[in-house]
Amino acid sequence: MKAVKPARRHTPQNVSESEAPVITAPVIAIRIFNTLVPLFFILFAWAHVAAFVRAPQLSILIIMAKAVLEIHFHVRKSTAQFVNTSAYAWLIALYGTVAALLFRPSDIMPDFLIATVMQAIGLAMLVYVITTLNRNSGMVFARQGIRRDGLYRFVRHPIYLAFMFGEYGYVLNHTTFYNLCVLALVTCFQVLRINEEERLLRDDEEFQGYAGQTRWRIIPGIF
Repeated sequence: MKAVKPARRHTPQNVSESEAPVITAPVIAIRIFNTLVPLFFILFAWAHVAAFVRAPQLSILIIMAKAVLEIHFHVRKSTAQFVNTSAYAWLIALYGTVAALLFRPSDIMPDFLIATVMQAIGLAMLVYVITTLNRNSGMVFARQGIRRDGLYRFVRHPIYLAFMFGEYGYVLNHTTFYNLCVLALVTCFQVLRINEEERLLRDDEEFQGYAGQTRWRIIPGIF
């Protein structure tokens, strides 16, 4: 009696076992971002942890928490229907995030109360904005709807106001020529990101109405 061979499973020719991933400019940009930012963060964290071990300072803990939240905010995948994928937008998003990781602690003097309070306010604002944005946060600017409540009633970009509070407070606590240069670089990129975001939204009627009601971008009465 002959043994019966098991039937071979038939796979239709028009069904591929695995589809090759589509490589697009945004995919490449995200991969570059997700590679470079962790590397810079490791150097940033190493310098601050070592400084904290030598001389514990509250300003170091706050800037570390701020850096983690900023990275979490910027690397999250946007769920918006339209995302700006221009090379310029991606580059200023990358450089702006990396530049904030170039700050280094100074052991010259202890923390100043006013500067530490500024850092704490910036951190609290950052937590608030990220919480209210929820899943609509993203690395680059997107059409995600216009918020008008909370801090958005006073300035159009409270996330960048939070960044500036934290970064300026940190540099007041760790004032060196190097950190002042980094602060100038970070500020420049933040302004470029704001301008690019508003350029993207300038044809949006809802944003036009919001901009007419909320005049100031970051700092009421100044900018």
